Amino acid sequence: MVLCLYFLIFGGHFLSMKKVHIISIGGAVMHNIAIQLARKGYKVTGSDDILFDPSLSRLKRAGLYPDKMGWDEERISKDLDFVILGMHAKKDNPELQRALELGVSVFSFPEFIGQQAKGQKRIVVSGSHGKTTTSSMIVHLLNRLGVETDYLIGAQIEGVSDVVRFDNNPYFVIEGDEYPSSAVDNQSKFMHYDPHYVIITGIAWDHMNIFPTYENYFNTFVKFMGNLSKGSTVIFNSNDAEVVRLMEGFDSVNKIPYGVLPYTITKGKFNIIGKYPLHVIGKHNISNLTAAITLCEELGFEESDLFSAAQSYSGASKRLEVLLENDNGTSFIDFAHAPSKVKASVNAVKELDKDNPLVAVLELHTYSSLNKDFLPEYKDTLSNADRAVVMYDPKIVSNKNMESLNEAIVKESFNRPDLIVVNSSDGLKMEIQKIFRSLPSNRINSIFMSSGNFGGTDIKSFVENLKVGY
Repeated sequence: MVLCLYFLIFGGHFLSMKKVHIISIGGAVMHNIAIQLARKGYKVTGSDDILFDPSLSRLKRAGLYPDKMGWDEERISKDLDFVILGMHAKKDNPELQRALELGVSVFSFPEFIGQQAKGQKRIVVSGSHGKTTTSSMIVHLLNRLGVETDYLIGAQIEGVSDVVRFDNNPYFVIEGDEYPSSAVDNQSKFMHYDPHYVIITGIAWDHMNIFPTYENYFNTFVKFMGNLSKGSTVIFNSNDAEVVRLMEGFDSVNKIPYGVLPYTITKGKFNIIGKYPLHVIGKHNISNLTAAITLCEELGFEESDLFSAAQSYSGASKRLEVLLENDNGTSFIDFAHAPSKVKASVNAVKELDKDNPLVAVLELHTYSSLNKDFLPEYKDTLSNADRAVVMYDPKIVSNKNMESLNEAIVKESFNRPDLIVVNSSDGLKMEIQKIFRSLPSNRINSIFMSSGNFGGTDIKSFVENLKVGY
């Protein structure tokens, strides 16, 4: 009886309308799960204390917008089949507490996805950087070769309407991160997926609020490896010393190293094997593509077909996405926030155009990046930029009850005395305008990096006006 009910909830075949409530429905993954379940005939309700686009508009179009903002324990009743709990919800959330009191099953979203993927070939992309890009590359390659996939990806990609899909296709591609699953489930998300295939892109300390030391962080990957089923295939970055160290001693899995496919740069394009021009840029993205192609070869696809399919991949949203390109230069926006990501993105743009100046702009927005003890991890990450600007909001530092920062600390941490440090969106725009006026070149490239929004600045509009005015 229990197994039968379990199948009805998670098996993908619903014999009657099931009821589910989603706490913190506004997250990128959470609202997509809600939409997917509604399409499958579930009666879905949800709650959140604040909503932004695109989730706000998409939930309204799907008829899933909460009846009111905030939490209300009256939304939780015994007739719910289960509750899905998002990361934004805290342990004392009244809806969560009510569900636990009533004995309603509560699942973190990775736990839910892990159960949805039972019976499929599960592919998990893990690592400190490149997870979203590599996952989306795999989905793109398989789709271009005529294979429909289910997936969970951390950002929108061209040609794919959702970031989550579960339709019981042969493969389930999952971006598996090391962050805890929910307020009541401290396991790293990737522990829930029991993958047949794993990619590990790299290991570089992040999430200091969760992993206070590097060894804490590294050990979560050790746990992940130790939890893999015997005979799983692990495709790992052989150019990352910490990943290589991780792989030592795990002999019950099939280990396949990957590096970086040979590439050239001609006419503003990165070309793999000298003849396949790509839309993406940067050595790190060639590495990501190498991982994706290696995985797909393991699935039985031909290398030449994969190279051809890679040419049409245009990238994931805000992953070195082109904001503007003209004779005055190219501007990119990037989700980069962790040190390894920042350095890789800056180097990629500079490698694409070594002859013209690059202006790099970084917003410190995450807990780790605003932590005085973690900040030295950013040493030399902006060294390949000709001019560099770092923005942070002292109010956010104060609100997080963290030790205050100042200009001297930031400059010393980045090992860049000429670094410009600003504390507001107005200051940011003013300093960038000064930089563009001062540089003698007719062509200036720029990259804007943040997991936030630069204090509410419309970067695209700003860049368009900046290019016109300078």
